[in-house]
Amino acid sequence: ALSNNEWDKFRNYKQSAEAGYSSGMYGLGNCYLNGEGTNPHENKGVYWLRKAANAGCISAIKDLGWYYREHEQYDQAFQYFNMGAETDDADCMLGLGLLYDWGQGVTEDKAKAEKWYKKAGEKGSAAGAQNYASRLYQNGNYGEAFKWVIKALELNPDFARAQCLLGKMYCLGEGVNQDIKTGEDWLRQAADNGSEEAEKMLEQLETAKNNAASVN
Repeated sequence: ALSNNEWDKFRNYKQSAEAGYSSGMYGLGNCYLNGEGTNPHENKGVYWLRKAANAGCISAIKDLGWYYREHEQYDQAFQYFNMGAETDDADCMLGLGLLYDWGQGVTEDKAKAEKWYKKAGEKGSAAGAQNYASRLYQNGNYGEAFKWVIKALELNPDFARAQCLLGKMYCLGEGVNQDIKTGEDWLRQAADNGSEEAEKMLEQLETAKNNAASVN
């Protein structure tokens, strides 16, 4: 059953949307998508988000980018991410980076992916900073990778992928002086936050230690 509160919210958004307010259009679109105050209706939800986006609502532009990427409608995702990136939105810049990285709706272009990840990171996206760090790491640019993985963790201290990469860099002495104890600490934090890669690396370190102990 619909609560009175949800129904009131839906009705207010509907009035606001019909009066031409982009915030009302965005709210109404989400009500339809999430079934709040009304029956869920995906097409109506997307219709109102598109109207909000066309009226300049950045939240709608961003949400549509991710919605279309999730539904593998990459041309549409590119259109909305591009629109949002022009307003300096970090999430939309991250979205563009992913499309270029995976060749979704555009020709795969790792250099453009890196450019957009870096811009996203500079605008405060932890995932953008981490993806840029990963690209730098893969290219063997460990010093810069170290700086960017630290930036990713400043933006999101519980970011498992960043914790895992930092732990690996400490363990291997890449971009930073080797310090296996510190590396293990970061890998443990990453594993606690759900990183399977960090768990595997910790197991490998444990095996290596046991092998060394048995040799001695």
